[in-house]
Amino acid sequence: MQQTRALWHIDDTKSEIKQADLMRAPESVIVESAFSLISLGTELLIAHGFVPSEMYADMEVPHMAGNFEKPLKYGYSLTGKLRESGAHVHLMHPHQDICSIPPSHGFEIPVNIPLKRATLASNLETALNAVWDARVLPGEKAVVVGFGMIGSLVSRVASGIPACAVEVVDTDPGRLQYADEFGFSVLEDANESIGTFDVAFHCSGTGAGLQQAIDLVGMEGRIVELSWYGTHTINISLGGAFHNLRKRIISSQVGSIPPDMASRWDFTRRKKAVFELLQDEVYDPHITHVISLEEAAGLFNTWRHKRPEGLGYCISYLLGA
Repeated sequence: MQQTRALWHIDDTKSEIKQADLMRAPESVIVESAFSLISLGTELLIAHGFVPSEMYADMEVPHMAGNFEKPLKYGYSLTGKLRESGAHVHLMHPHQDICSIPPSHGFEIPVNIPLKRATLASNLETALNAVWDARVLPGEKAVVVGFGMIGSLVSRVASGIPACAVEVVDTDPGRLQYADEFGFSVLEDANESIGTFDVAFHCSGTGAGLQQAIDLVGMEGRIVELSWYGTHTINISLGGAFHNLRKRIISSQVGSIPPDMASRWDFTRRKKAVFELLQDEVYDPHITHVISLEEAAGLFNTWRHKRPEGLGYCISYLLGA
C-alpha cells in the first residue's frame, strides 16, 4: 500500500510530519500534491488550541483527521495533479503529499493559472465575500486594518473597484513595506484620518485593530470584521461617536454567501469568479514564503512562540523531489 506524509498537530505545543498508509475508497481519485497554502490566522489558532468547543462542528473541513482536542490533521487549500488524467485541481484538504478524494471534491484549475498561485483561492474567496458584504461603491474610501494574507487580498480586490481609494494600516513595518511594494497607499497618521472613511475592513485579529477600524469610518460607515478570535475575548469602546454616527459592524465569514446574493450565487459560481481573478499574475507576490512539508512542522512549533514574518506561506511538495 502506498504511503503518504501529512502535517499533524500532536497537541497544543507540538506539530510534526506523520507517515501513514494512503486509504483509498471505491470510486476515489488520487491527487499528487503540488502546493498547499497555510492560512496563518485560522491554522495558528487551531494549532494553539484556541478553538471554542461550541465551534468544533463549524470548523470541520473536508478530509481532516482527528479532532480539535488533538491530534489533528487540518488545512483547506491544496493544489495538485490528478494521477489518472493529469488535470490540475484545487481542493480543500489538509497539508499532505498524496491525497485520495471523491472526484467531485476537486475543482479543475484553468490551465493558465500556476498551481502555486491557485492555492490563494480559498483565502481569496474570503476576501471577495468581504467586499461583497461591505457593498463597496465606486469612488468610496476604504481602509484595511491589518495587512496579513487576508488584508492584502481584500486590498487587492477592493482596489479593483473603479475610483475606490484603498489605504492600509498595520503596526508591523515589514508588512507595511509589502503594502508599499504592492502599490497600496499606507495611512501614515491614522489619528489625522479619524472619521474620514466610508468602509473599514478589519483583519488584524486584535481588539486595538477593531477599535481603530471603528474610529476611522465616518457617518453611517461600515466596519467589516474578518478576524476570528477563537477563545480570546477583546475589549472595544462603543461610546463616543459610534451610536451618534450610526456606524455598523458587519461580520463577514466565507461559509455563507451574502443573503441578497444567495438566490443567484452558490459556492461553485463564487469559486469560478475567484479563478477569474487569479488569472492575473499580480497575485503572485502575496505568497511571500515557499517551504517544504518537513519545514512546516518546525515553523508551526516556532510560531507558537513568535509571530510569523511575511504574508503567506505555501508548502511545496516538489521541493527535494
